[in-house]
Amino acid sequence: MRLAIALGDPSGIGPEIALRAAADPALRARAAITLVGDADVLRAHAAGLGLPLEFTNTGIRLAGGEVGFHAVPLMAMPALGRISAEAGAATLAFLDAAVALAQSGAADAVISGPHNETAVNASGVTFAGYPGYLARKLGVALDQTFLMLSCPGLRVTHVTLHQSLSSAIADLRTETVLHAIRASHQAGLMLGYARPRIGVCGLNPHAGEGGLFGDEDDRLVLPAVRAAQAEGIDAHGPFGADLVLPGQRYDIGVAMIHDQGHVAVKMLSPRGAAALTIGLPILFSSVAHGTSHDIAGQGRAEDAAMRCAIEVLLEAKEKSC
Repeated sequence: MRLAIALGDPSGIGPEIALRAAADPALRARAAITLVGDADVLRAHAAGLGLPLEFTNTGIRLAGGEVGFHAVPLMAMPALGRISAEAGAATLAFLDAAVALAQSGAADAVISGPHNETAVNASGVTFAGYPGYLARKLGVALDQTFLMLSCPGLRVTHVTLHQSLSSAIADLRTETVLHAIRASHQAGLMLGYARPRIGVCGLNPHAGEGGLFGDEDDRLVLPAVRAAQAEGIDAHGPFGADLVLPGQRYDIGVAMIHDQGHVAVKMLSPRGAAALTIGLPILFSSVAHGTSHDIAGQGRAEDAAMRCAIEVLLEAKEKSC
């Protein structure tokens, strides 16, 4: 499998964890990795790791092997550990180049290092995370593109994401919930489940308790579950999130709001979760953590989430063969 790995925010830990993963011979044996970003950024982070780095005519030689390199030169190297508009613009430039590789057929999937939303918005781009940005870029309706967090033992799709709780509730629509269930079903097939079993969380405690704690679940969520069932999707709910998200009953959970899904995954796997954007025409995954500016360039970042992001895509590819 050919993986294009965009470095993410150059001032954070994204380049470091990309280098750590790319330097692993076991991962290189399973995937052809191309790092997408700026050479000076990679040199700076390699220095923090004490990792020998040699650019060649065909890529980068490191740790006894070689990986591909797609250069996206920056005018200047953003300062490590600082949030800046320059770093935000670089984040998207690296991502756009990696996506272009996938669109051209030069890569089978794209992975990106973490972004900083403040930095990207400071660059002049309205940005609330990779799913919405990639949907606009690739011409997919925003209400048909979703974030799925994945870690060992749990996968959760989010109907709403980076918005206030009041606006998430106001934006909740039966059609959007149905789109999320459909996207989860398709992602489950891609991830190797013959018939993905999908558990749908309620918005309210106990999924509204028959209207006692709000009518949104009966009025908005339940019709989406029934419509999905009518299409042959193995969907169930809505149930209280505390019943769905332990992960034992269902292959994929569908959460209504950001924290409902994120807290469950982060409790189970604080540093080793992947963020898969589903509903796109390309395979895309990222890490489910931030840029950690406080330790950038120090060689201290853990790459468990980057490895998980790679594993999610490799698993999908290997099971589809």
